Amino acid sequence: MASYVILWILAAVLVVAVIGLYRQLGLLHLRMGNTGALDVEGQGPPLGQKVSQMELTDLAGEVHEVGVGQEALLVILSVGCSACERLLPSLQVYGQDHRTIVVTGGVPEAANDLSSRLGKVPVVWNRRVIDDFAVTLPPFAIRVDSKGLVVGRGIVNNLGQLEELERESLVRSSMVTAMDEYP
Repeated sequence: MASYVILWILAAVLVVAVIGLYRQLGLLHLRMGNTGALDVEGQGPPLGQKVSQMELTDLAGEVHEVGVGQEALLVILSVGCSACERLLPSLQVYGQDHRTIVVTGGVPEAANDLSSRLGKVPVVWNRRVIDDFAVTLPPFAIRVDSKGLVVGRGIVNNLGQLEELERESLVRSSMVTAMDEYP
């Protein structure tokens, strides 16, 4: 009788382990793909450009400042874009640990649906921001450092590209800081 109890406990532990491995496999799948964001000439603001301070109000009414004080990743999505749809799970994972703001300019009702699907990642409905940054190929990400400088940009399709964009941006940002300290 005791052996059956031990076997059931062992089976339950194995089920929990398999579920944990399945989750890790899903995260690994999100990180796979082409590394680095695709930087397309003529899309988005040039690297090193100073972004004017913006106050973006998300669909929940919260105001998010960009261009001063802290870093931000602006991700421009288009509702109905299949590449944008495939990026949503990656944005949910990435947005848990990084300041990420999704900007869309489509139909406001569709933006509300997008907001509900992204959970805690704020969604801003603002066509002017998309036009000011001259982005026509979504999903496009723009990383702004704490000084308001564009330190990364490009088309992103998965979690690996979001993380690579962050790594490249950190290198650029540290180079700019070093150049400021040692003229």
